[in-house]
Amino acid sequence: MMHAIAISFTVGILSRFSDLIVDDGLKVHRYAGYAASIAYGLLLALLLHFYPTLSPLVMAVAVAVTLSKKLDEMTHAIGIGSFLLFIAIFGLSPVDSALFMVFLAAGIIDEIGNDYMDKGKSGKALRAFFENRLTLEVAAFAVSVSTGNWIIWLSMLSFDIGYNVMARSKPFFKGRGLL
Repeated sequence: MMHAIAISFTVGILSRFSDLIVDDGLKVHRYAGYAASIAYGLLLALLLHFYPTLSPLVMAVAVAVTLSKKLDEMTHAIGIGSFLLFIAIFGLSPVDSALFMVFLAAGIIDEIGNDYMDKGKSGKALRAFFENRLTLEVAAFAVSVSTGNWIIWLSMLSFDIGYNVMARSKPFFKGRGLL
């Protein structure tokens, strides 16, 4: 289980690094974003290969991101594309459809809520909830409580920690003239 947590953390860092390049204008070679996207696609496929319990969560997030049109840049498309390529190579275990639907709904709610927060005014708590995409986190926790399978929530939490660590690195990059 520790490997799944470490991989999830690394995927969080790599995906936010790609976002920093695309969304925030991090001044690194564009191939750095492509490499990070390929790496997190590979790591996600390996994660599902070795921890098939995580398949409903990871697949639902991939579908939610795609459906909400977040693949608006080449770097994002490469991440999902490499994930699908590596799944084709490693294989995919059966995905629990009920859990997939729970996570898909939570992922879509997070994306819609996050987009809404970007456009409108709301209370501080609601803004924090959707800016941090906590619907999926709550769903993962609820599923872990109900199934006793804590790898689901711990992997989600680990991803979020990695993602937020990288998000909080913006001052580091700004201080070096990279943002």
